[in-house]
Amino acid sequence: MASGNRLAKIALIGTMIACLTACATFGPKLIKPSVSLIDVTPLNLNLSSQQLRFRLQIDNPNPFELPLETVRFVAKFNDSVVASGKSYQAVVIPPGQAGDIAIDVTAGIHQIAESLKGLLRATDMSIRYQVSGAIQIADWNRTVPFDVDGILDLDENATPPKQ
Repeated sequence: MASGNRLAKIALIGTMIACLTACATFGPKLIKPSVSLIDVTPLNLNLSSQQLRFRLQIDNPNPFELPLETVRFVAKFNDSVVASGKSYQAVVIPPGQAGDIAIDVTAGIHQIAESLKGLLRATDMSIRYQVSGAIQIADWNRTVPFDVDGILDLDENATPPKQ
């Protein structure tokens, strides 16, 4: 009889440990944050390269903060790769809010020249862009991919897009 009670207690403790482990493992579900390109700013130009700053906005739709560990990306202008980069800037985005991250990259002049050739042949002053990559969220041990595309209108007289 004592042996039966002991087995029941061990089974109960084992079940409780399994339940606690499951709760810790699954935790809250992550809703994928959205990423948008705010702007691209030329920083420095020399004979061999162009330094660019890409500013990304990351919207956190979750009811908990998102501690960003790294952001890596590849940027294309008119279907030509112009830059790739990785940011180790730690950013914490509060629940239900947005945060900005700036990533400085160096692009070879030949990469920029390919995009400019297409622009010079075009009748309008716009560049198609695509920024894709992944966000590493601290403590989640997973990356969240993103892919953003749009058009940068370089015409001075263009009206800004309506939001």
